[in-house]
Amino acid sequence: MKESIDLHVHYDPKDETTAYNALRTAQELGVVAMSLLARGQISDDYNKFVKKGEEMGIKVYPGFECTVILGAERSDLVCLDFKSGESPIMQFYGTKVTSEESRANAARQKLFLEQQGFSFSVAGDEDEKSLMMLMSGCVKERAINFCRIVCKYQENFNLLCQLKMSYSNDWQETVDKYGLMHQGSGLDAKFLYEIFFKEGKPGYIPGAFHEAKTIINATHDSGGIVLYSLEGKIGKNIWEQLLLLGVDGIMGWHGGRLGLDKTFVRQIRNMNLLILGGSDFDPLKNHWQIGVGDGSMYINPRRMRDVDSYIKSIKKMAISVE
Repeated sequence: MKESIDLHVHYDPKDETTAYNALRTAQELGVVAMSLLARGQISDDYNKFVKKGEEMGIKVYPGFECTVILGAERSDLVCLDFKSGESPIMQFYGTKVTSEESRANAARQKLFLEQQGFSFSVAGDEDEKSLMMLMSGCVKERAINFCRIVCKYQENFNLLCQLKMSYSNDWQETVDKYGLMHQGSGLDAKFLYEIFFKEGKPGYIPGAFHEAKTIINATHDSGGIVLYSLEGKIGKNIWEQLLLLGVDGIMGWHGGRLGLDKTFVRQIRNMNLLILGGSDFDPLKNHWQIGVGDGSMYINPRRMRDVDSYIKSIKKMAISVE
């Protein structure tokens, strides 16, 4: 069996058995290093995943994925190999932190969609459970979660069609940007998010996301690294801004073959930055698979050595500065 790594595997923070299931699948498929990511949240006891990985012969890098503000833009980041526990990054994304603010934001986002005419009354058992966790603040809120729920059900179909006609340009842009990664209700959810919840849109909640600089600095202070996480085409302007803020590299694999051209790869290598990636497996979607993504992805285990060497070099630099 050909060994590989996968540094973009999601688990469901409200059901941590999904993390252990992912580890078992990874072991069966020859994945020797991985990162288990929740969105906008870090388990207060992440080390239990690291220890379980050690028992199974899998190196687990602590990680999480988050959306941050970057000037007038938003960007997704994947943060890896930080110290959990009482480290600086935990004050932003530790599970104990996601309380009153998350509950308030979730209530506002759900109400906003209801005011647009969307119904949550036909949600199935799994979505009812997700709603309960979101509304209680147990899971870091994300407007995209509410969009996914309302887009699944026939009762909201006509309203979705009307919005696609009214926002035809936005719908086409969403298809162009995300169509290869999402289909059906997943693509519809991205569309709703784009027209309602992005910065400047009527459902946007100021302060719901942290500044990129703040999270990059907190991750570095916690001993970790930060990668620009692509979804769709690379935003050159975003990448240039992140470079100025000290980003450590880019997630070039996103469920398929390396999504960067050779010239760009050379530029990143010349800057001694990392090119990593993963399947973006999600137990709630299950459209891409651990280790292989859409079936075409392969990430050589030497990328694991790249990470370890990079972090060692950073620590040496920090010591020399001191």
